[in-house]
Amino acid sequence: MERTKEQFAVNNLADGNNKICVMDVFDFIRYAIRKELQFDVTIIDPPSFARTKKRTFSVTKDCTQLLEELIQIPAPDGTLIVSSNATNYKEKNFKQDIAQSFKNSHCDYLKAFIIKKLTK
Repeated sequence: MERTKEQFAVNNLADGNNKICVMDVFDFIRYAIRKELQFDVTIIDPPSFARTKKRTFSVTKDCTQLLEELIQIPAPDGTLIVSSNATNYKEKNFKQDIAQSFKNSHCDYLKAFIIKKLTK
């Protein structure tokens, strides 16, 4: 929480209009849907792999499910930004999973992909 607040301040985003929640993303998505929260911009950069007491998440296996739930949160004209730095997640599969998520959710989307691979 403190690190996030610091980053908001450094990037001139600490204007009081931001709410910071520290919780499991799946729990937050359910919370946001239940409370009918909508956002102009939603950014998701899930970990390559994560394990909690409740679940195991692998971006290559679970990204579609995550996005299907997340698609419900942006405002009608909102923007959803999806990112992954998983080295084992091929660009083709990443794009296919995004497309499949929207298809499964019966939503249209603008295909705008900017892929940049970072190398050392």
